[in-house]
Amino acid sequence: EKALIEALNFAENNSLEATFEYGASLNSLAIIYEDKGKAPLAEETFQSAIDIFQRMGEDYEEAVINTESNLARVYFNLGDYEKASTLQQKVAEVNREYYGEESFTYAIDLLNLARTLQYQGKYAEAEDSYKKCLEVFELSSGTKENLDYGRTESLMAQLYSKWGRIDESINRAKSAIKTYQTALGEINYETAFPYASLGFAYMSIDLLGEAHIAIDNAYEIRKSTLGKNHPLFALSSNQMAILQWKKGDFKEAMKYYKETFANYFGQINSYFPVLTEEEKATFFYTNLKPAFEQYVSFIEETSSENKELLGEIYDYQLSLKGLIMYATAKVRSSILASNDSI
Repeated sequence: EKALIEALNFAENNSLEATFEYGASLNSLAIIYEDKGKAPLAEETFQSAIDIFQRMGEDYEEAVINTESNLARVYFNLGDYEKASTLQQKVAEVNREYYGEESFTYAIDLLNLARTLQYQGKYAEAEDSYKKCLEVFELSSGTKENLDYGRTESLMAQLYSKWGRIDESINRAKSAIKTYQTALGEINYETAFPYASLGFAYMSIDLLGEAHIAIDNAYEIRKSTLGKNHPLFALSSNQMAILQWKKGDFKEAMKYYKETFANYFGQINSYFPVLTEEEKATFFYTNLKPAFEQYVSFIEETSSENKELLGEIYDYQLSLKGLIMYATAKVRSSILASNDSI
């Protein structure tokens, strides 16, 4: 990251912003921001790279398409599935015409699009795309034991859980775990995804012992590889909270809910100053609101007579409002401190 920023500064100081190398460096920097969970910075930086490539003309269409694919991934992570799918459909169509329907590149495009369709509730369309991906990934590598095949199976496990096809979900998740372990090892942040899918499937049919093993694996992997401040960690801590609630261990459930909100409040404090109003709303309705409503239901069901916990709900509401106002005030202060006219 530091080296890329220095290279970009050098280019700017020497009027080299309108070059492919400058745009490529921006794209690389945005990928680093994305990996660190800094989605708003990644979005801004990817868009800057796209603008540069587009100004350079048709010869750089491939660079535009590749960077738009990266930007679509950021939109997906922010929960803006409409923007994500629009870009993904454009990227897939261009690469289908250029590389062909049996190309690895087109399969990756389909995989990205299928995941977004899944989150939009378009399950049949998503399944069709996933199956095409599996065929191409097996064909291109000569085996099912490859990382892209495993990633597709992990996503299909999620799809089948949401679709109510639990046996298929469990089978896909188990197969994906084996593939991930072969390709990446047990302790890699990506291996947490199929474990989480497997846990969700087991929990949906009340096999809580099996669910606990899978969900705890995902939780520990994310904690050790990403840390408690990463957005993905909140997904695991929240899943652990739900599991403990279903098991009747309310003390443990409370512990994991506290971890979840600590993560979300940290995200608000860190990221809200550079989010647009639309992105703030998306974050709130996609992440915070469902988790908070779930937490309120937990308190009402398990501790409705506990005035201290009822007061804690009110405290969380105040903290949430306060952090959002504080984050917004950061932007206002920076604008007022600037000499630039609006």
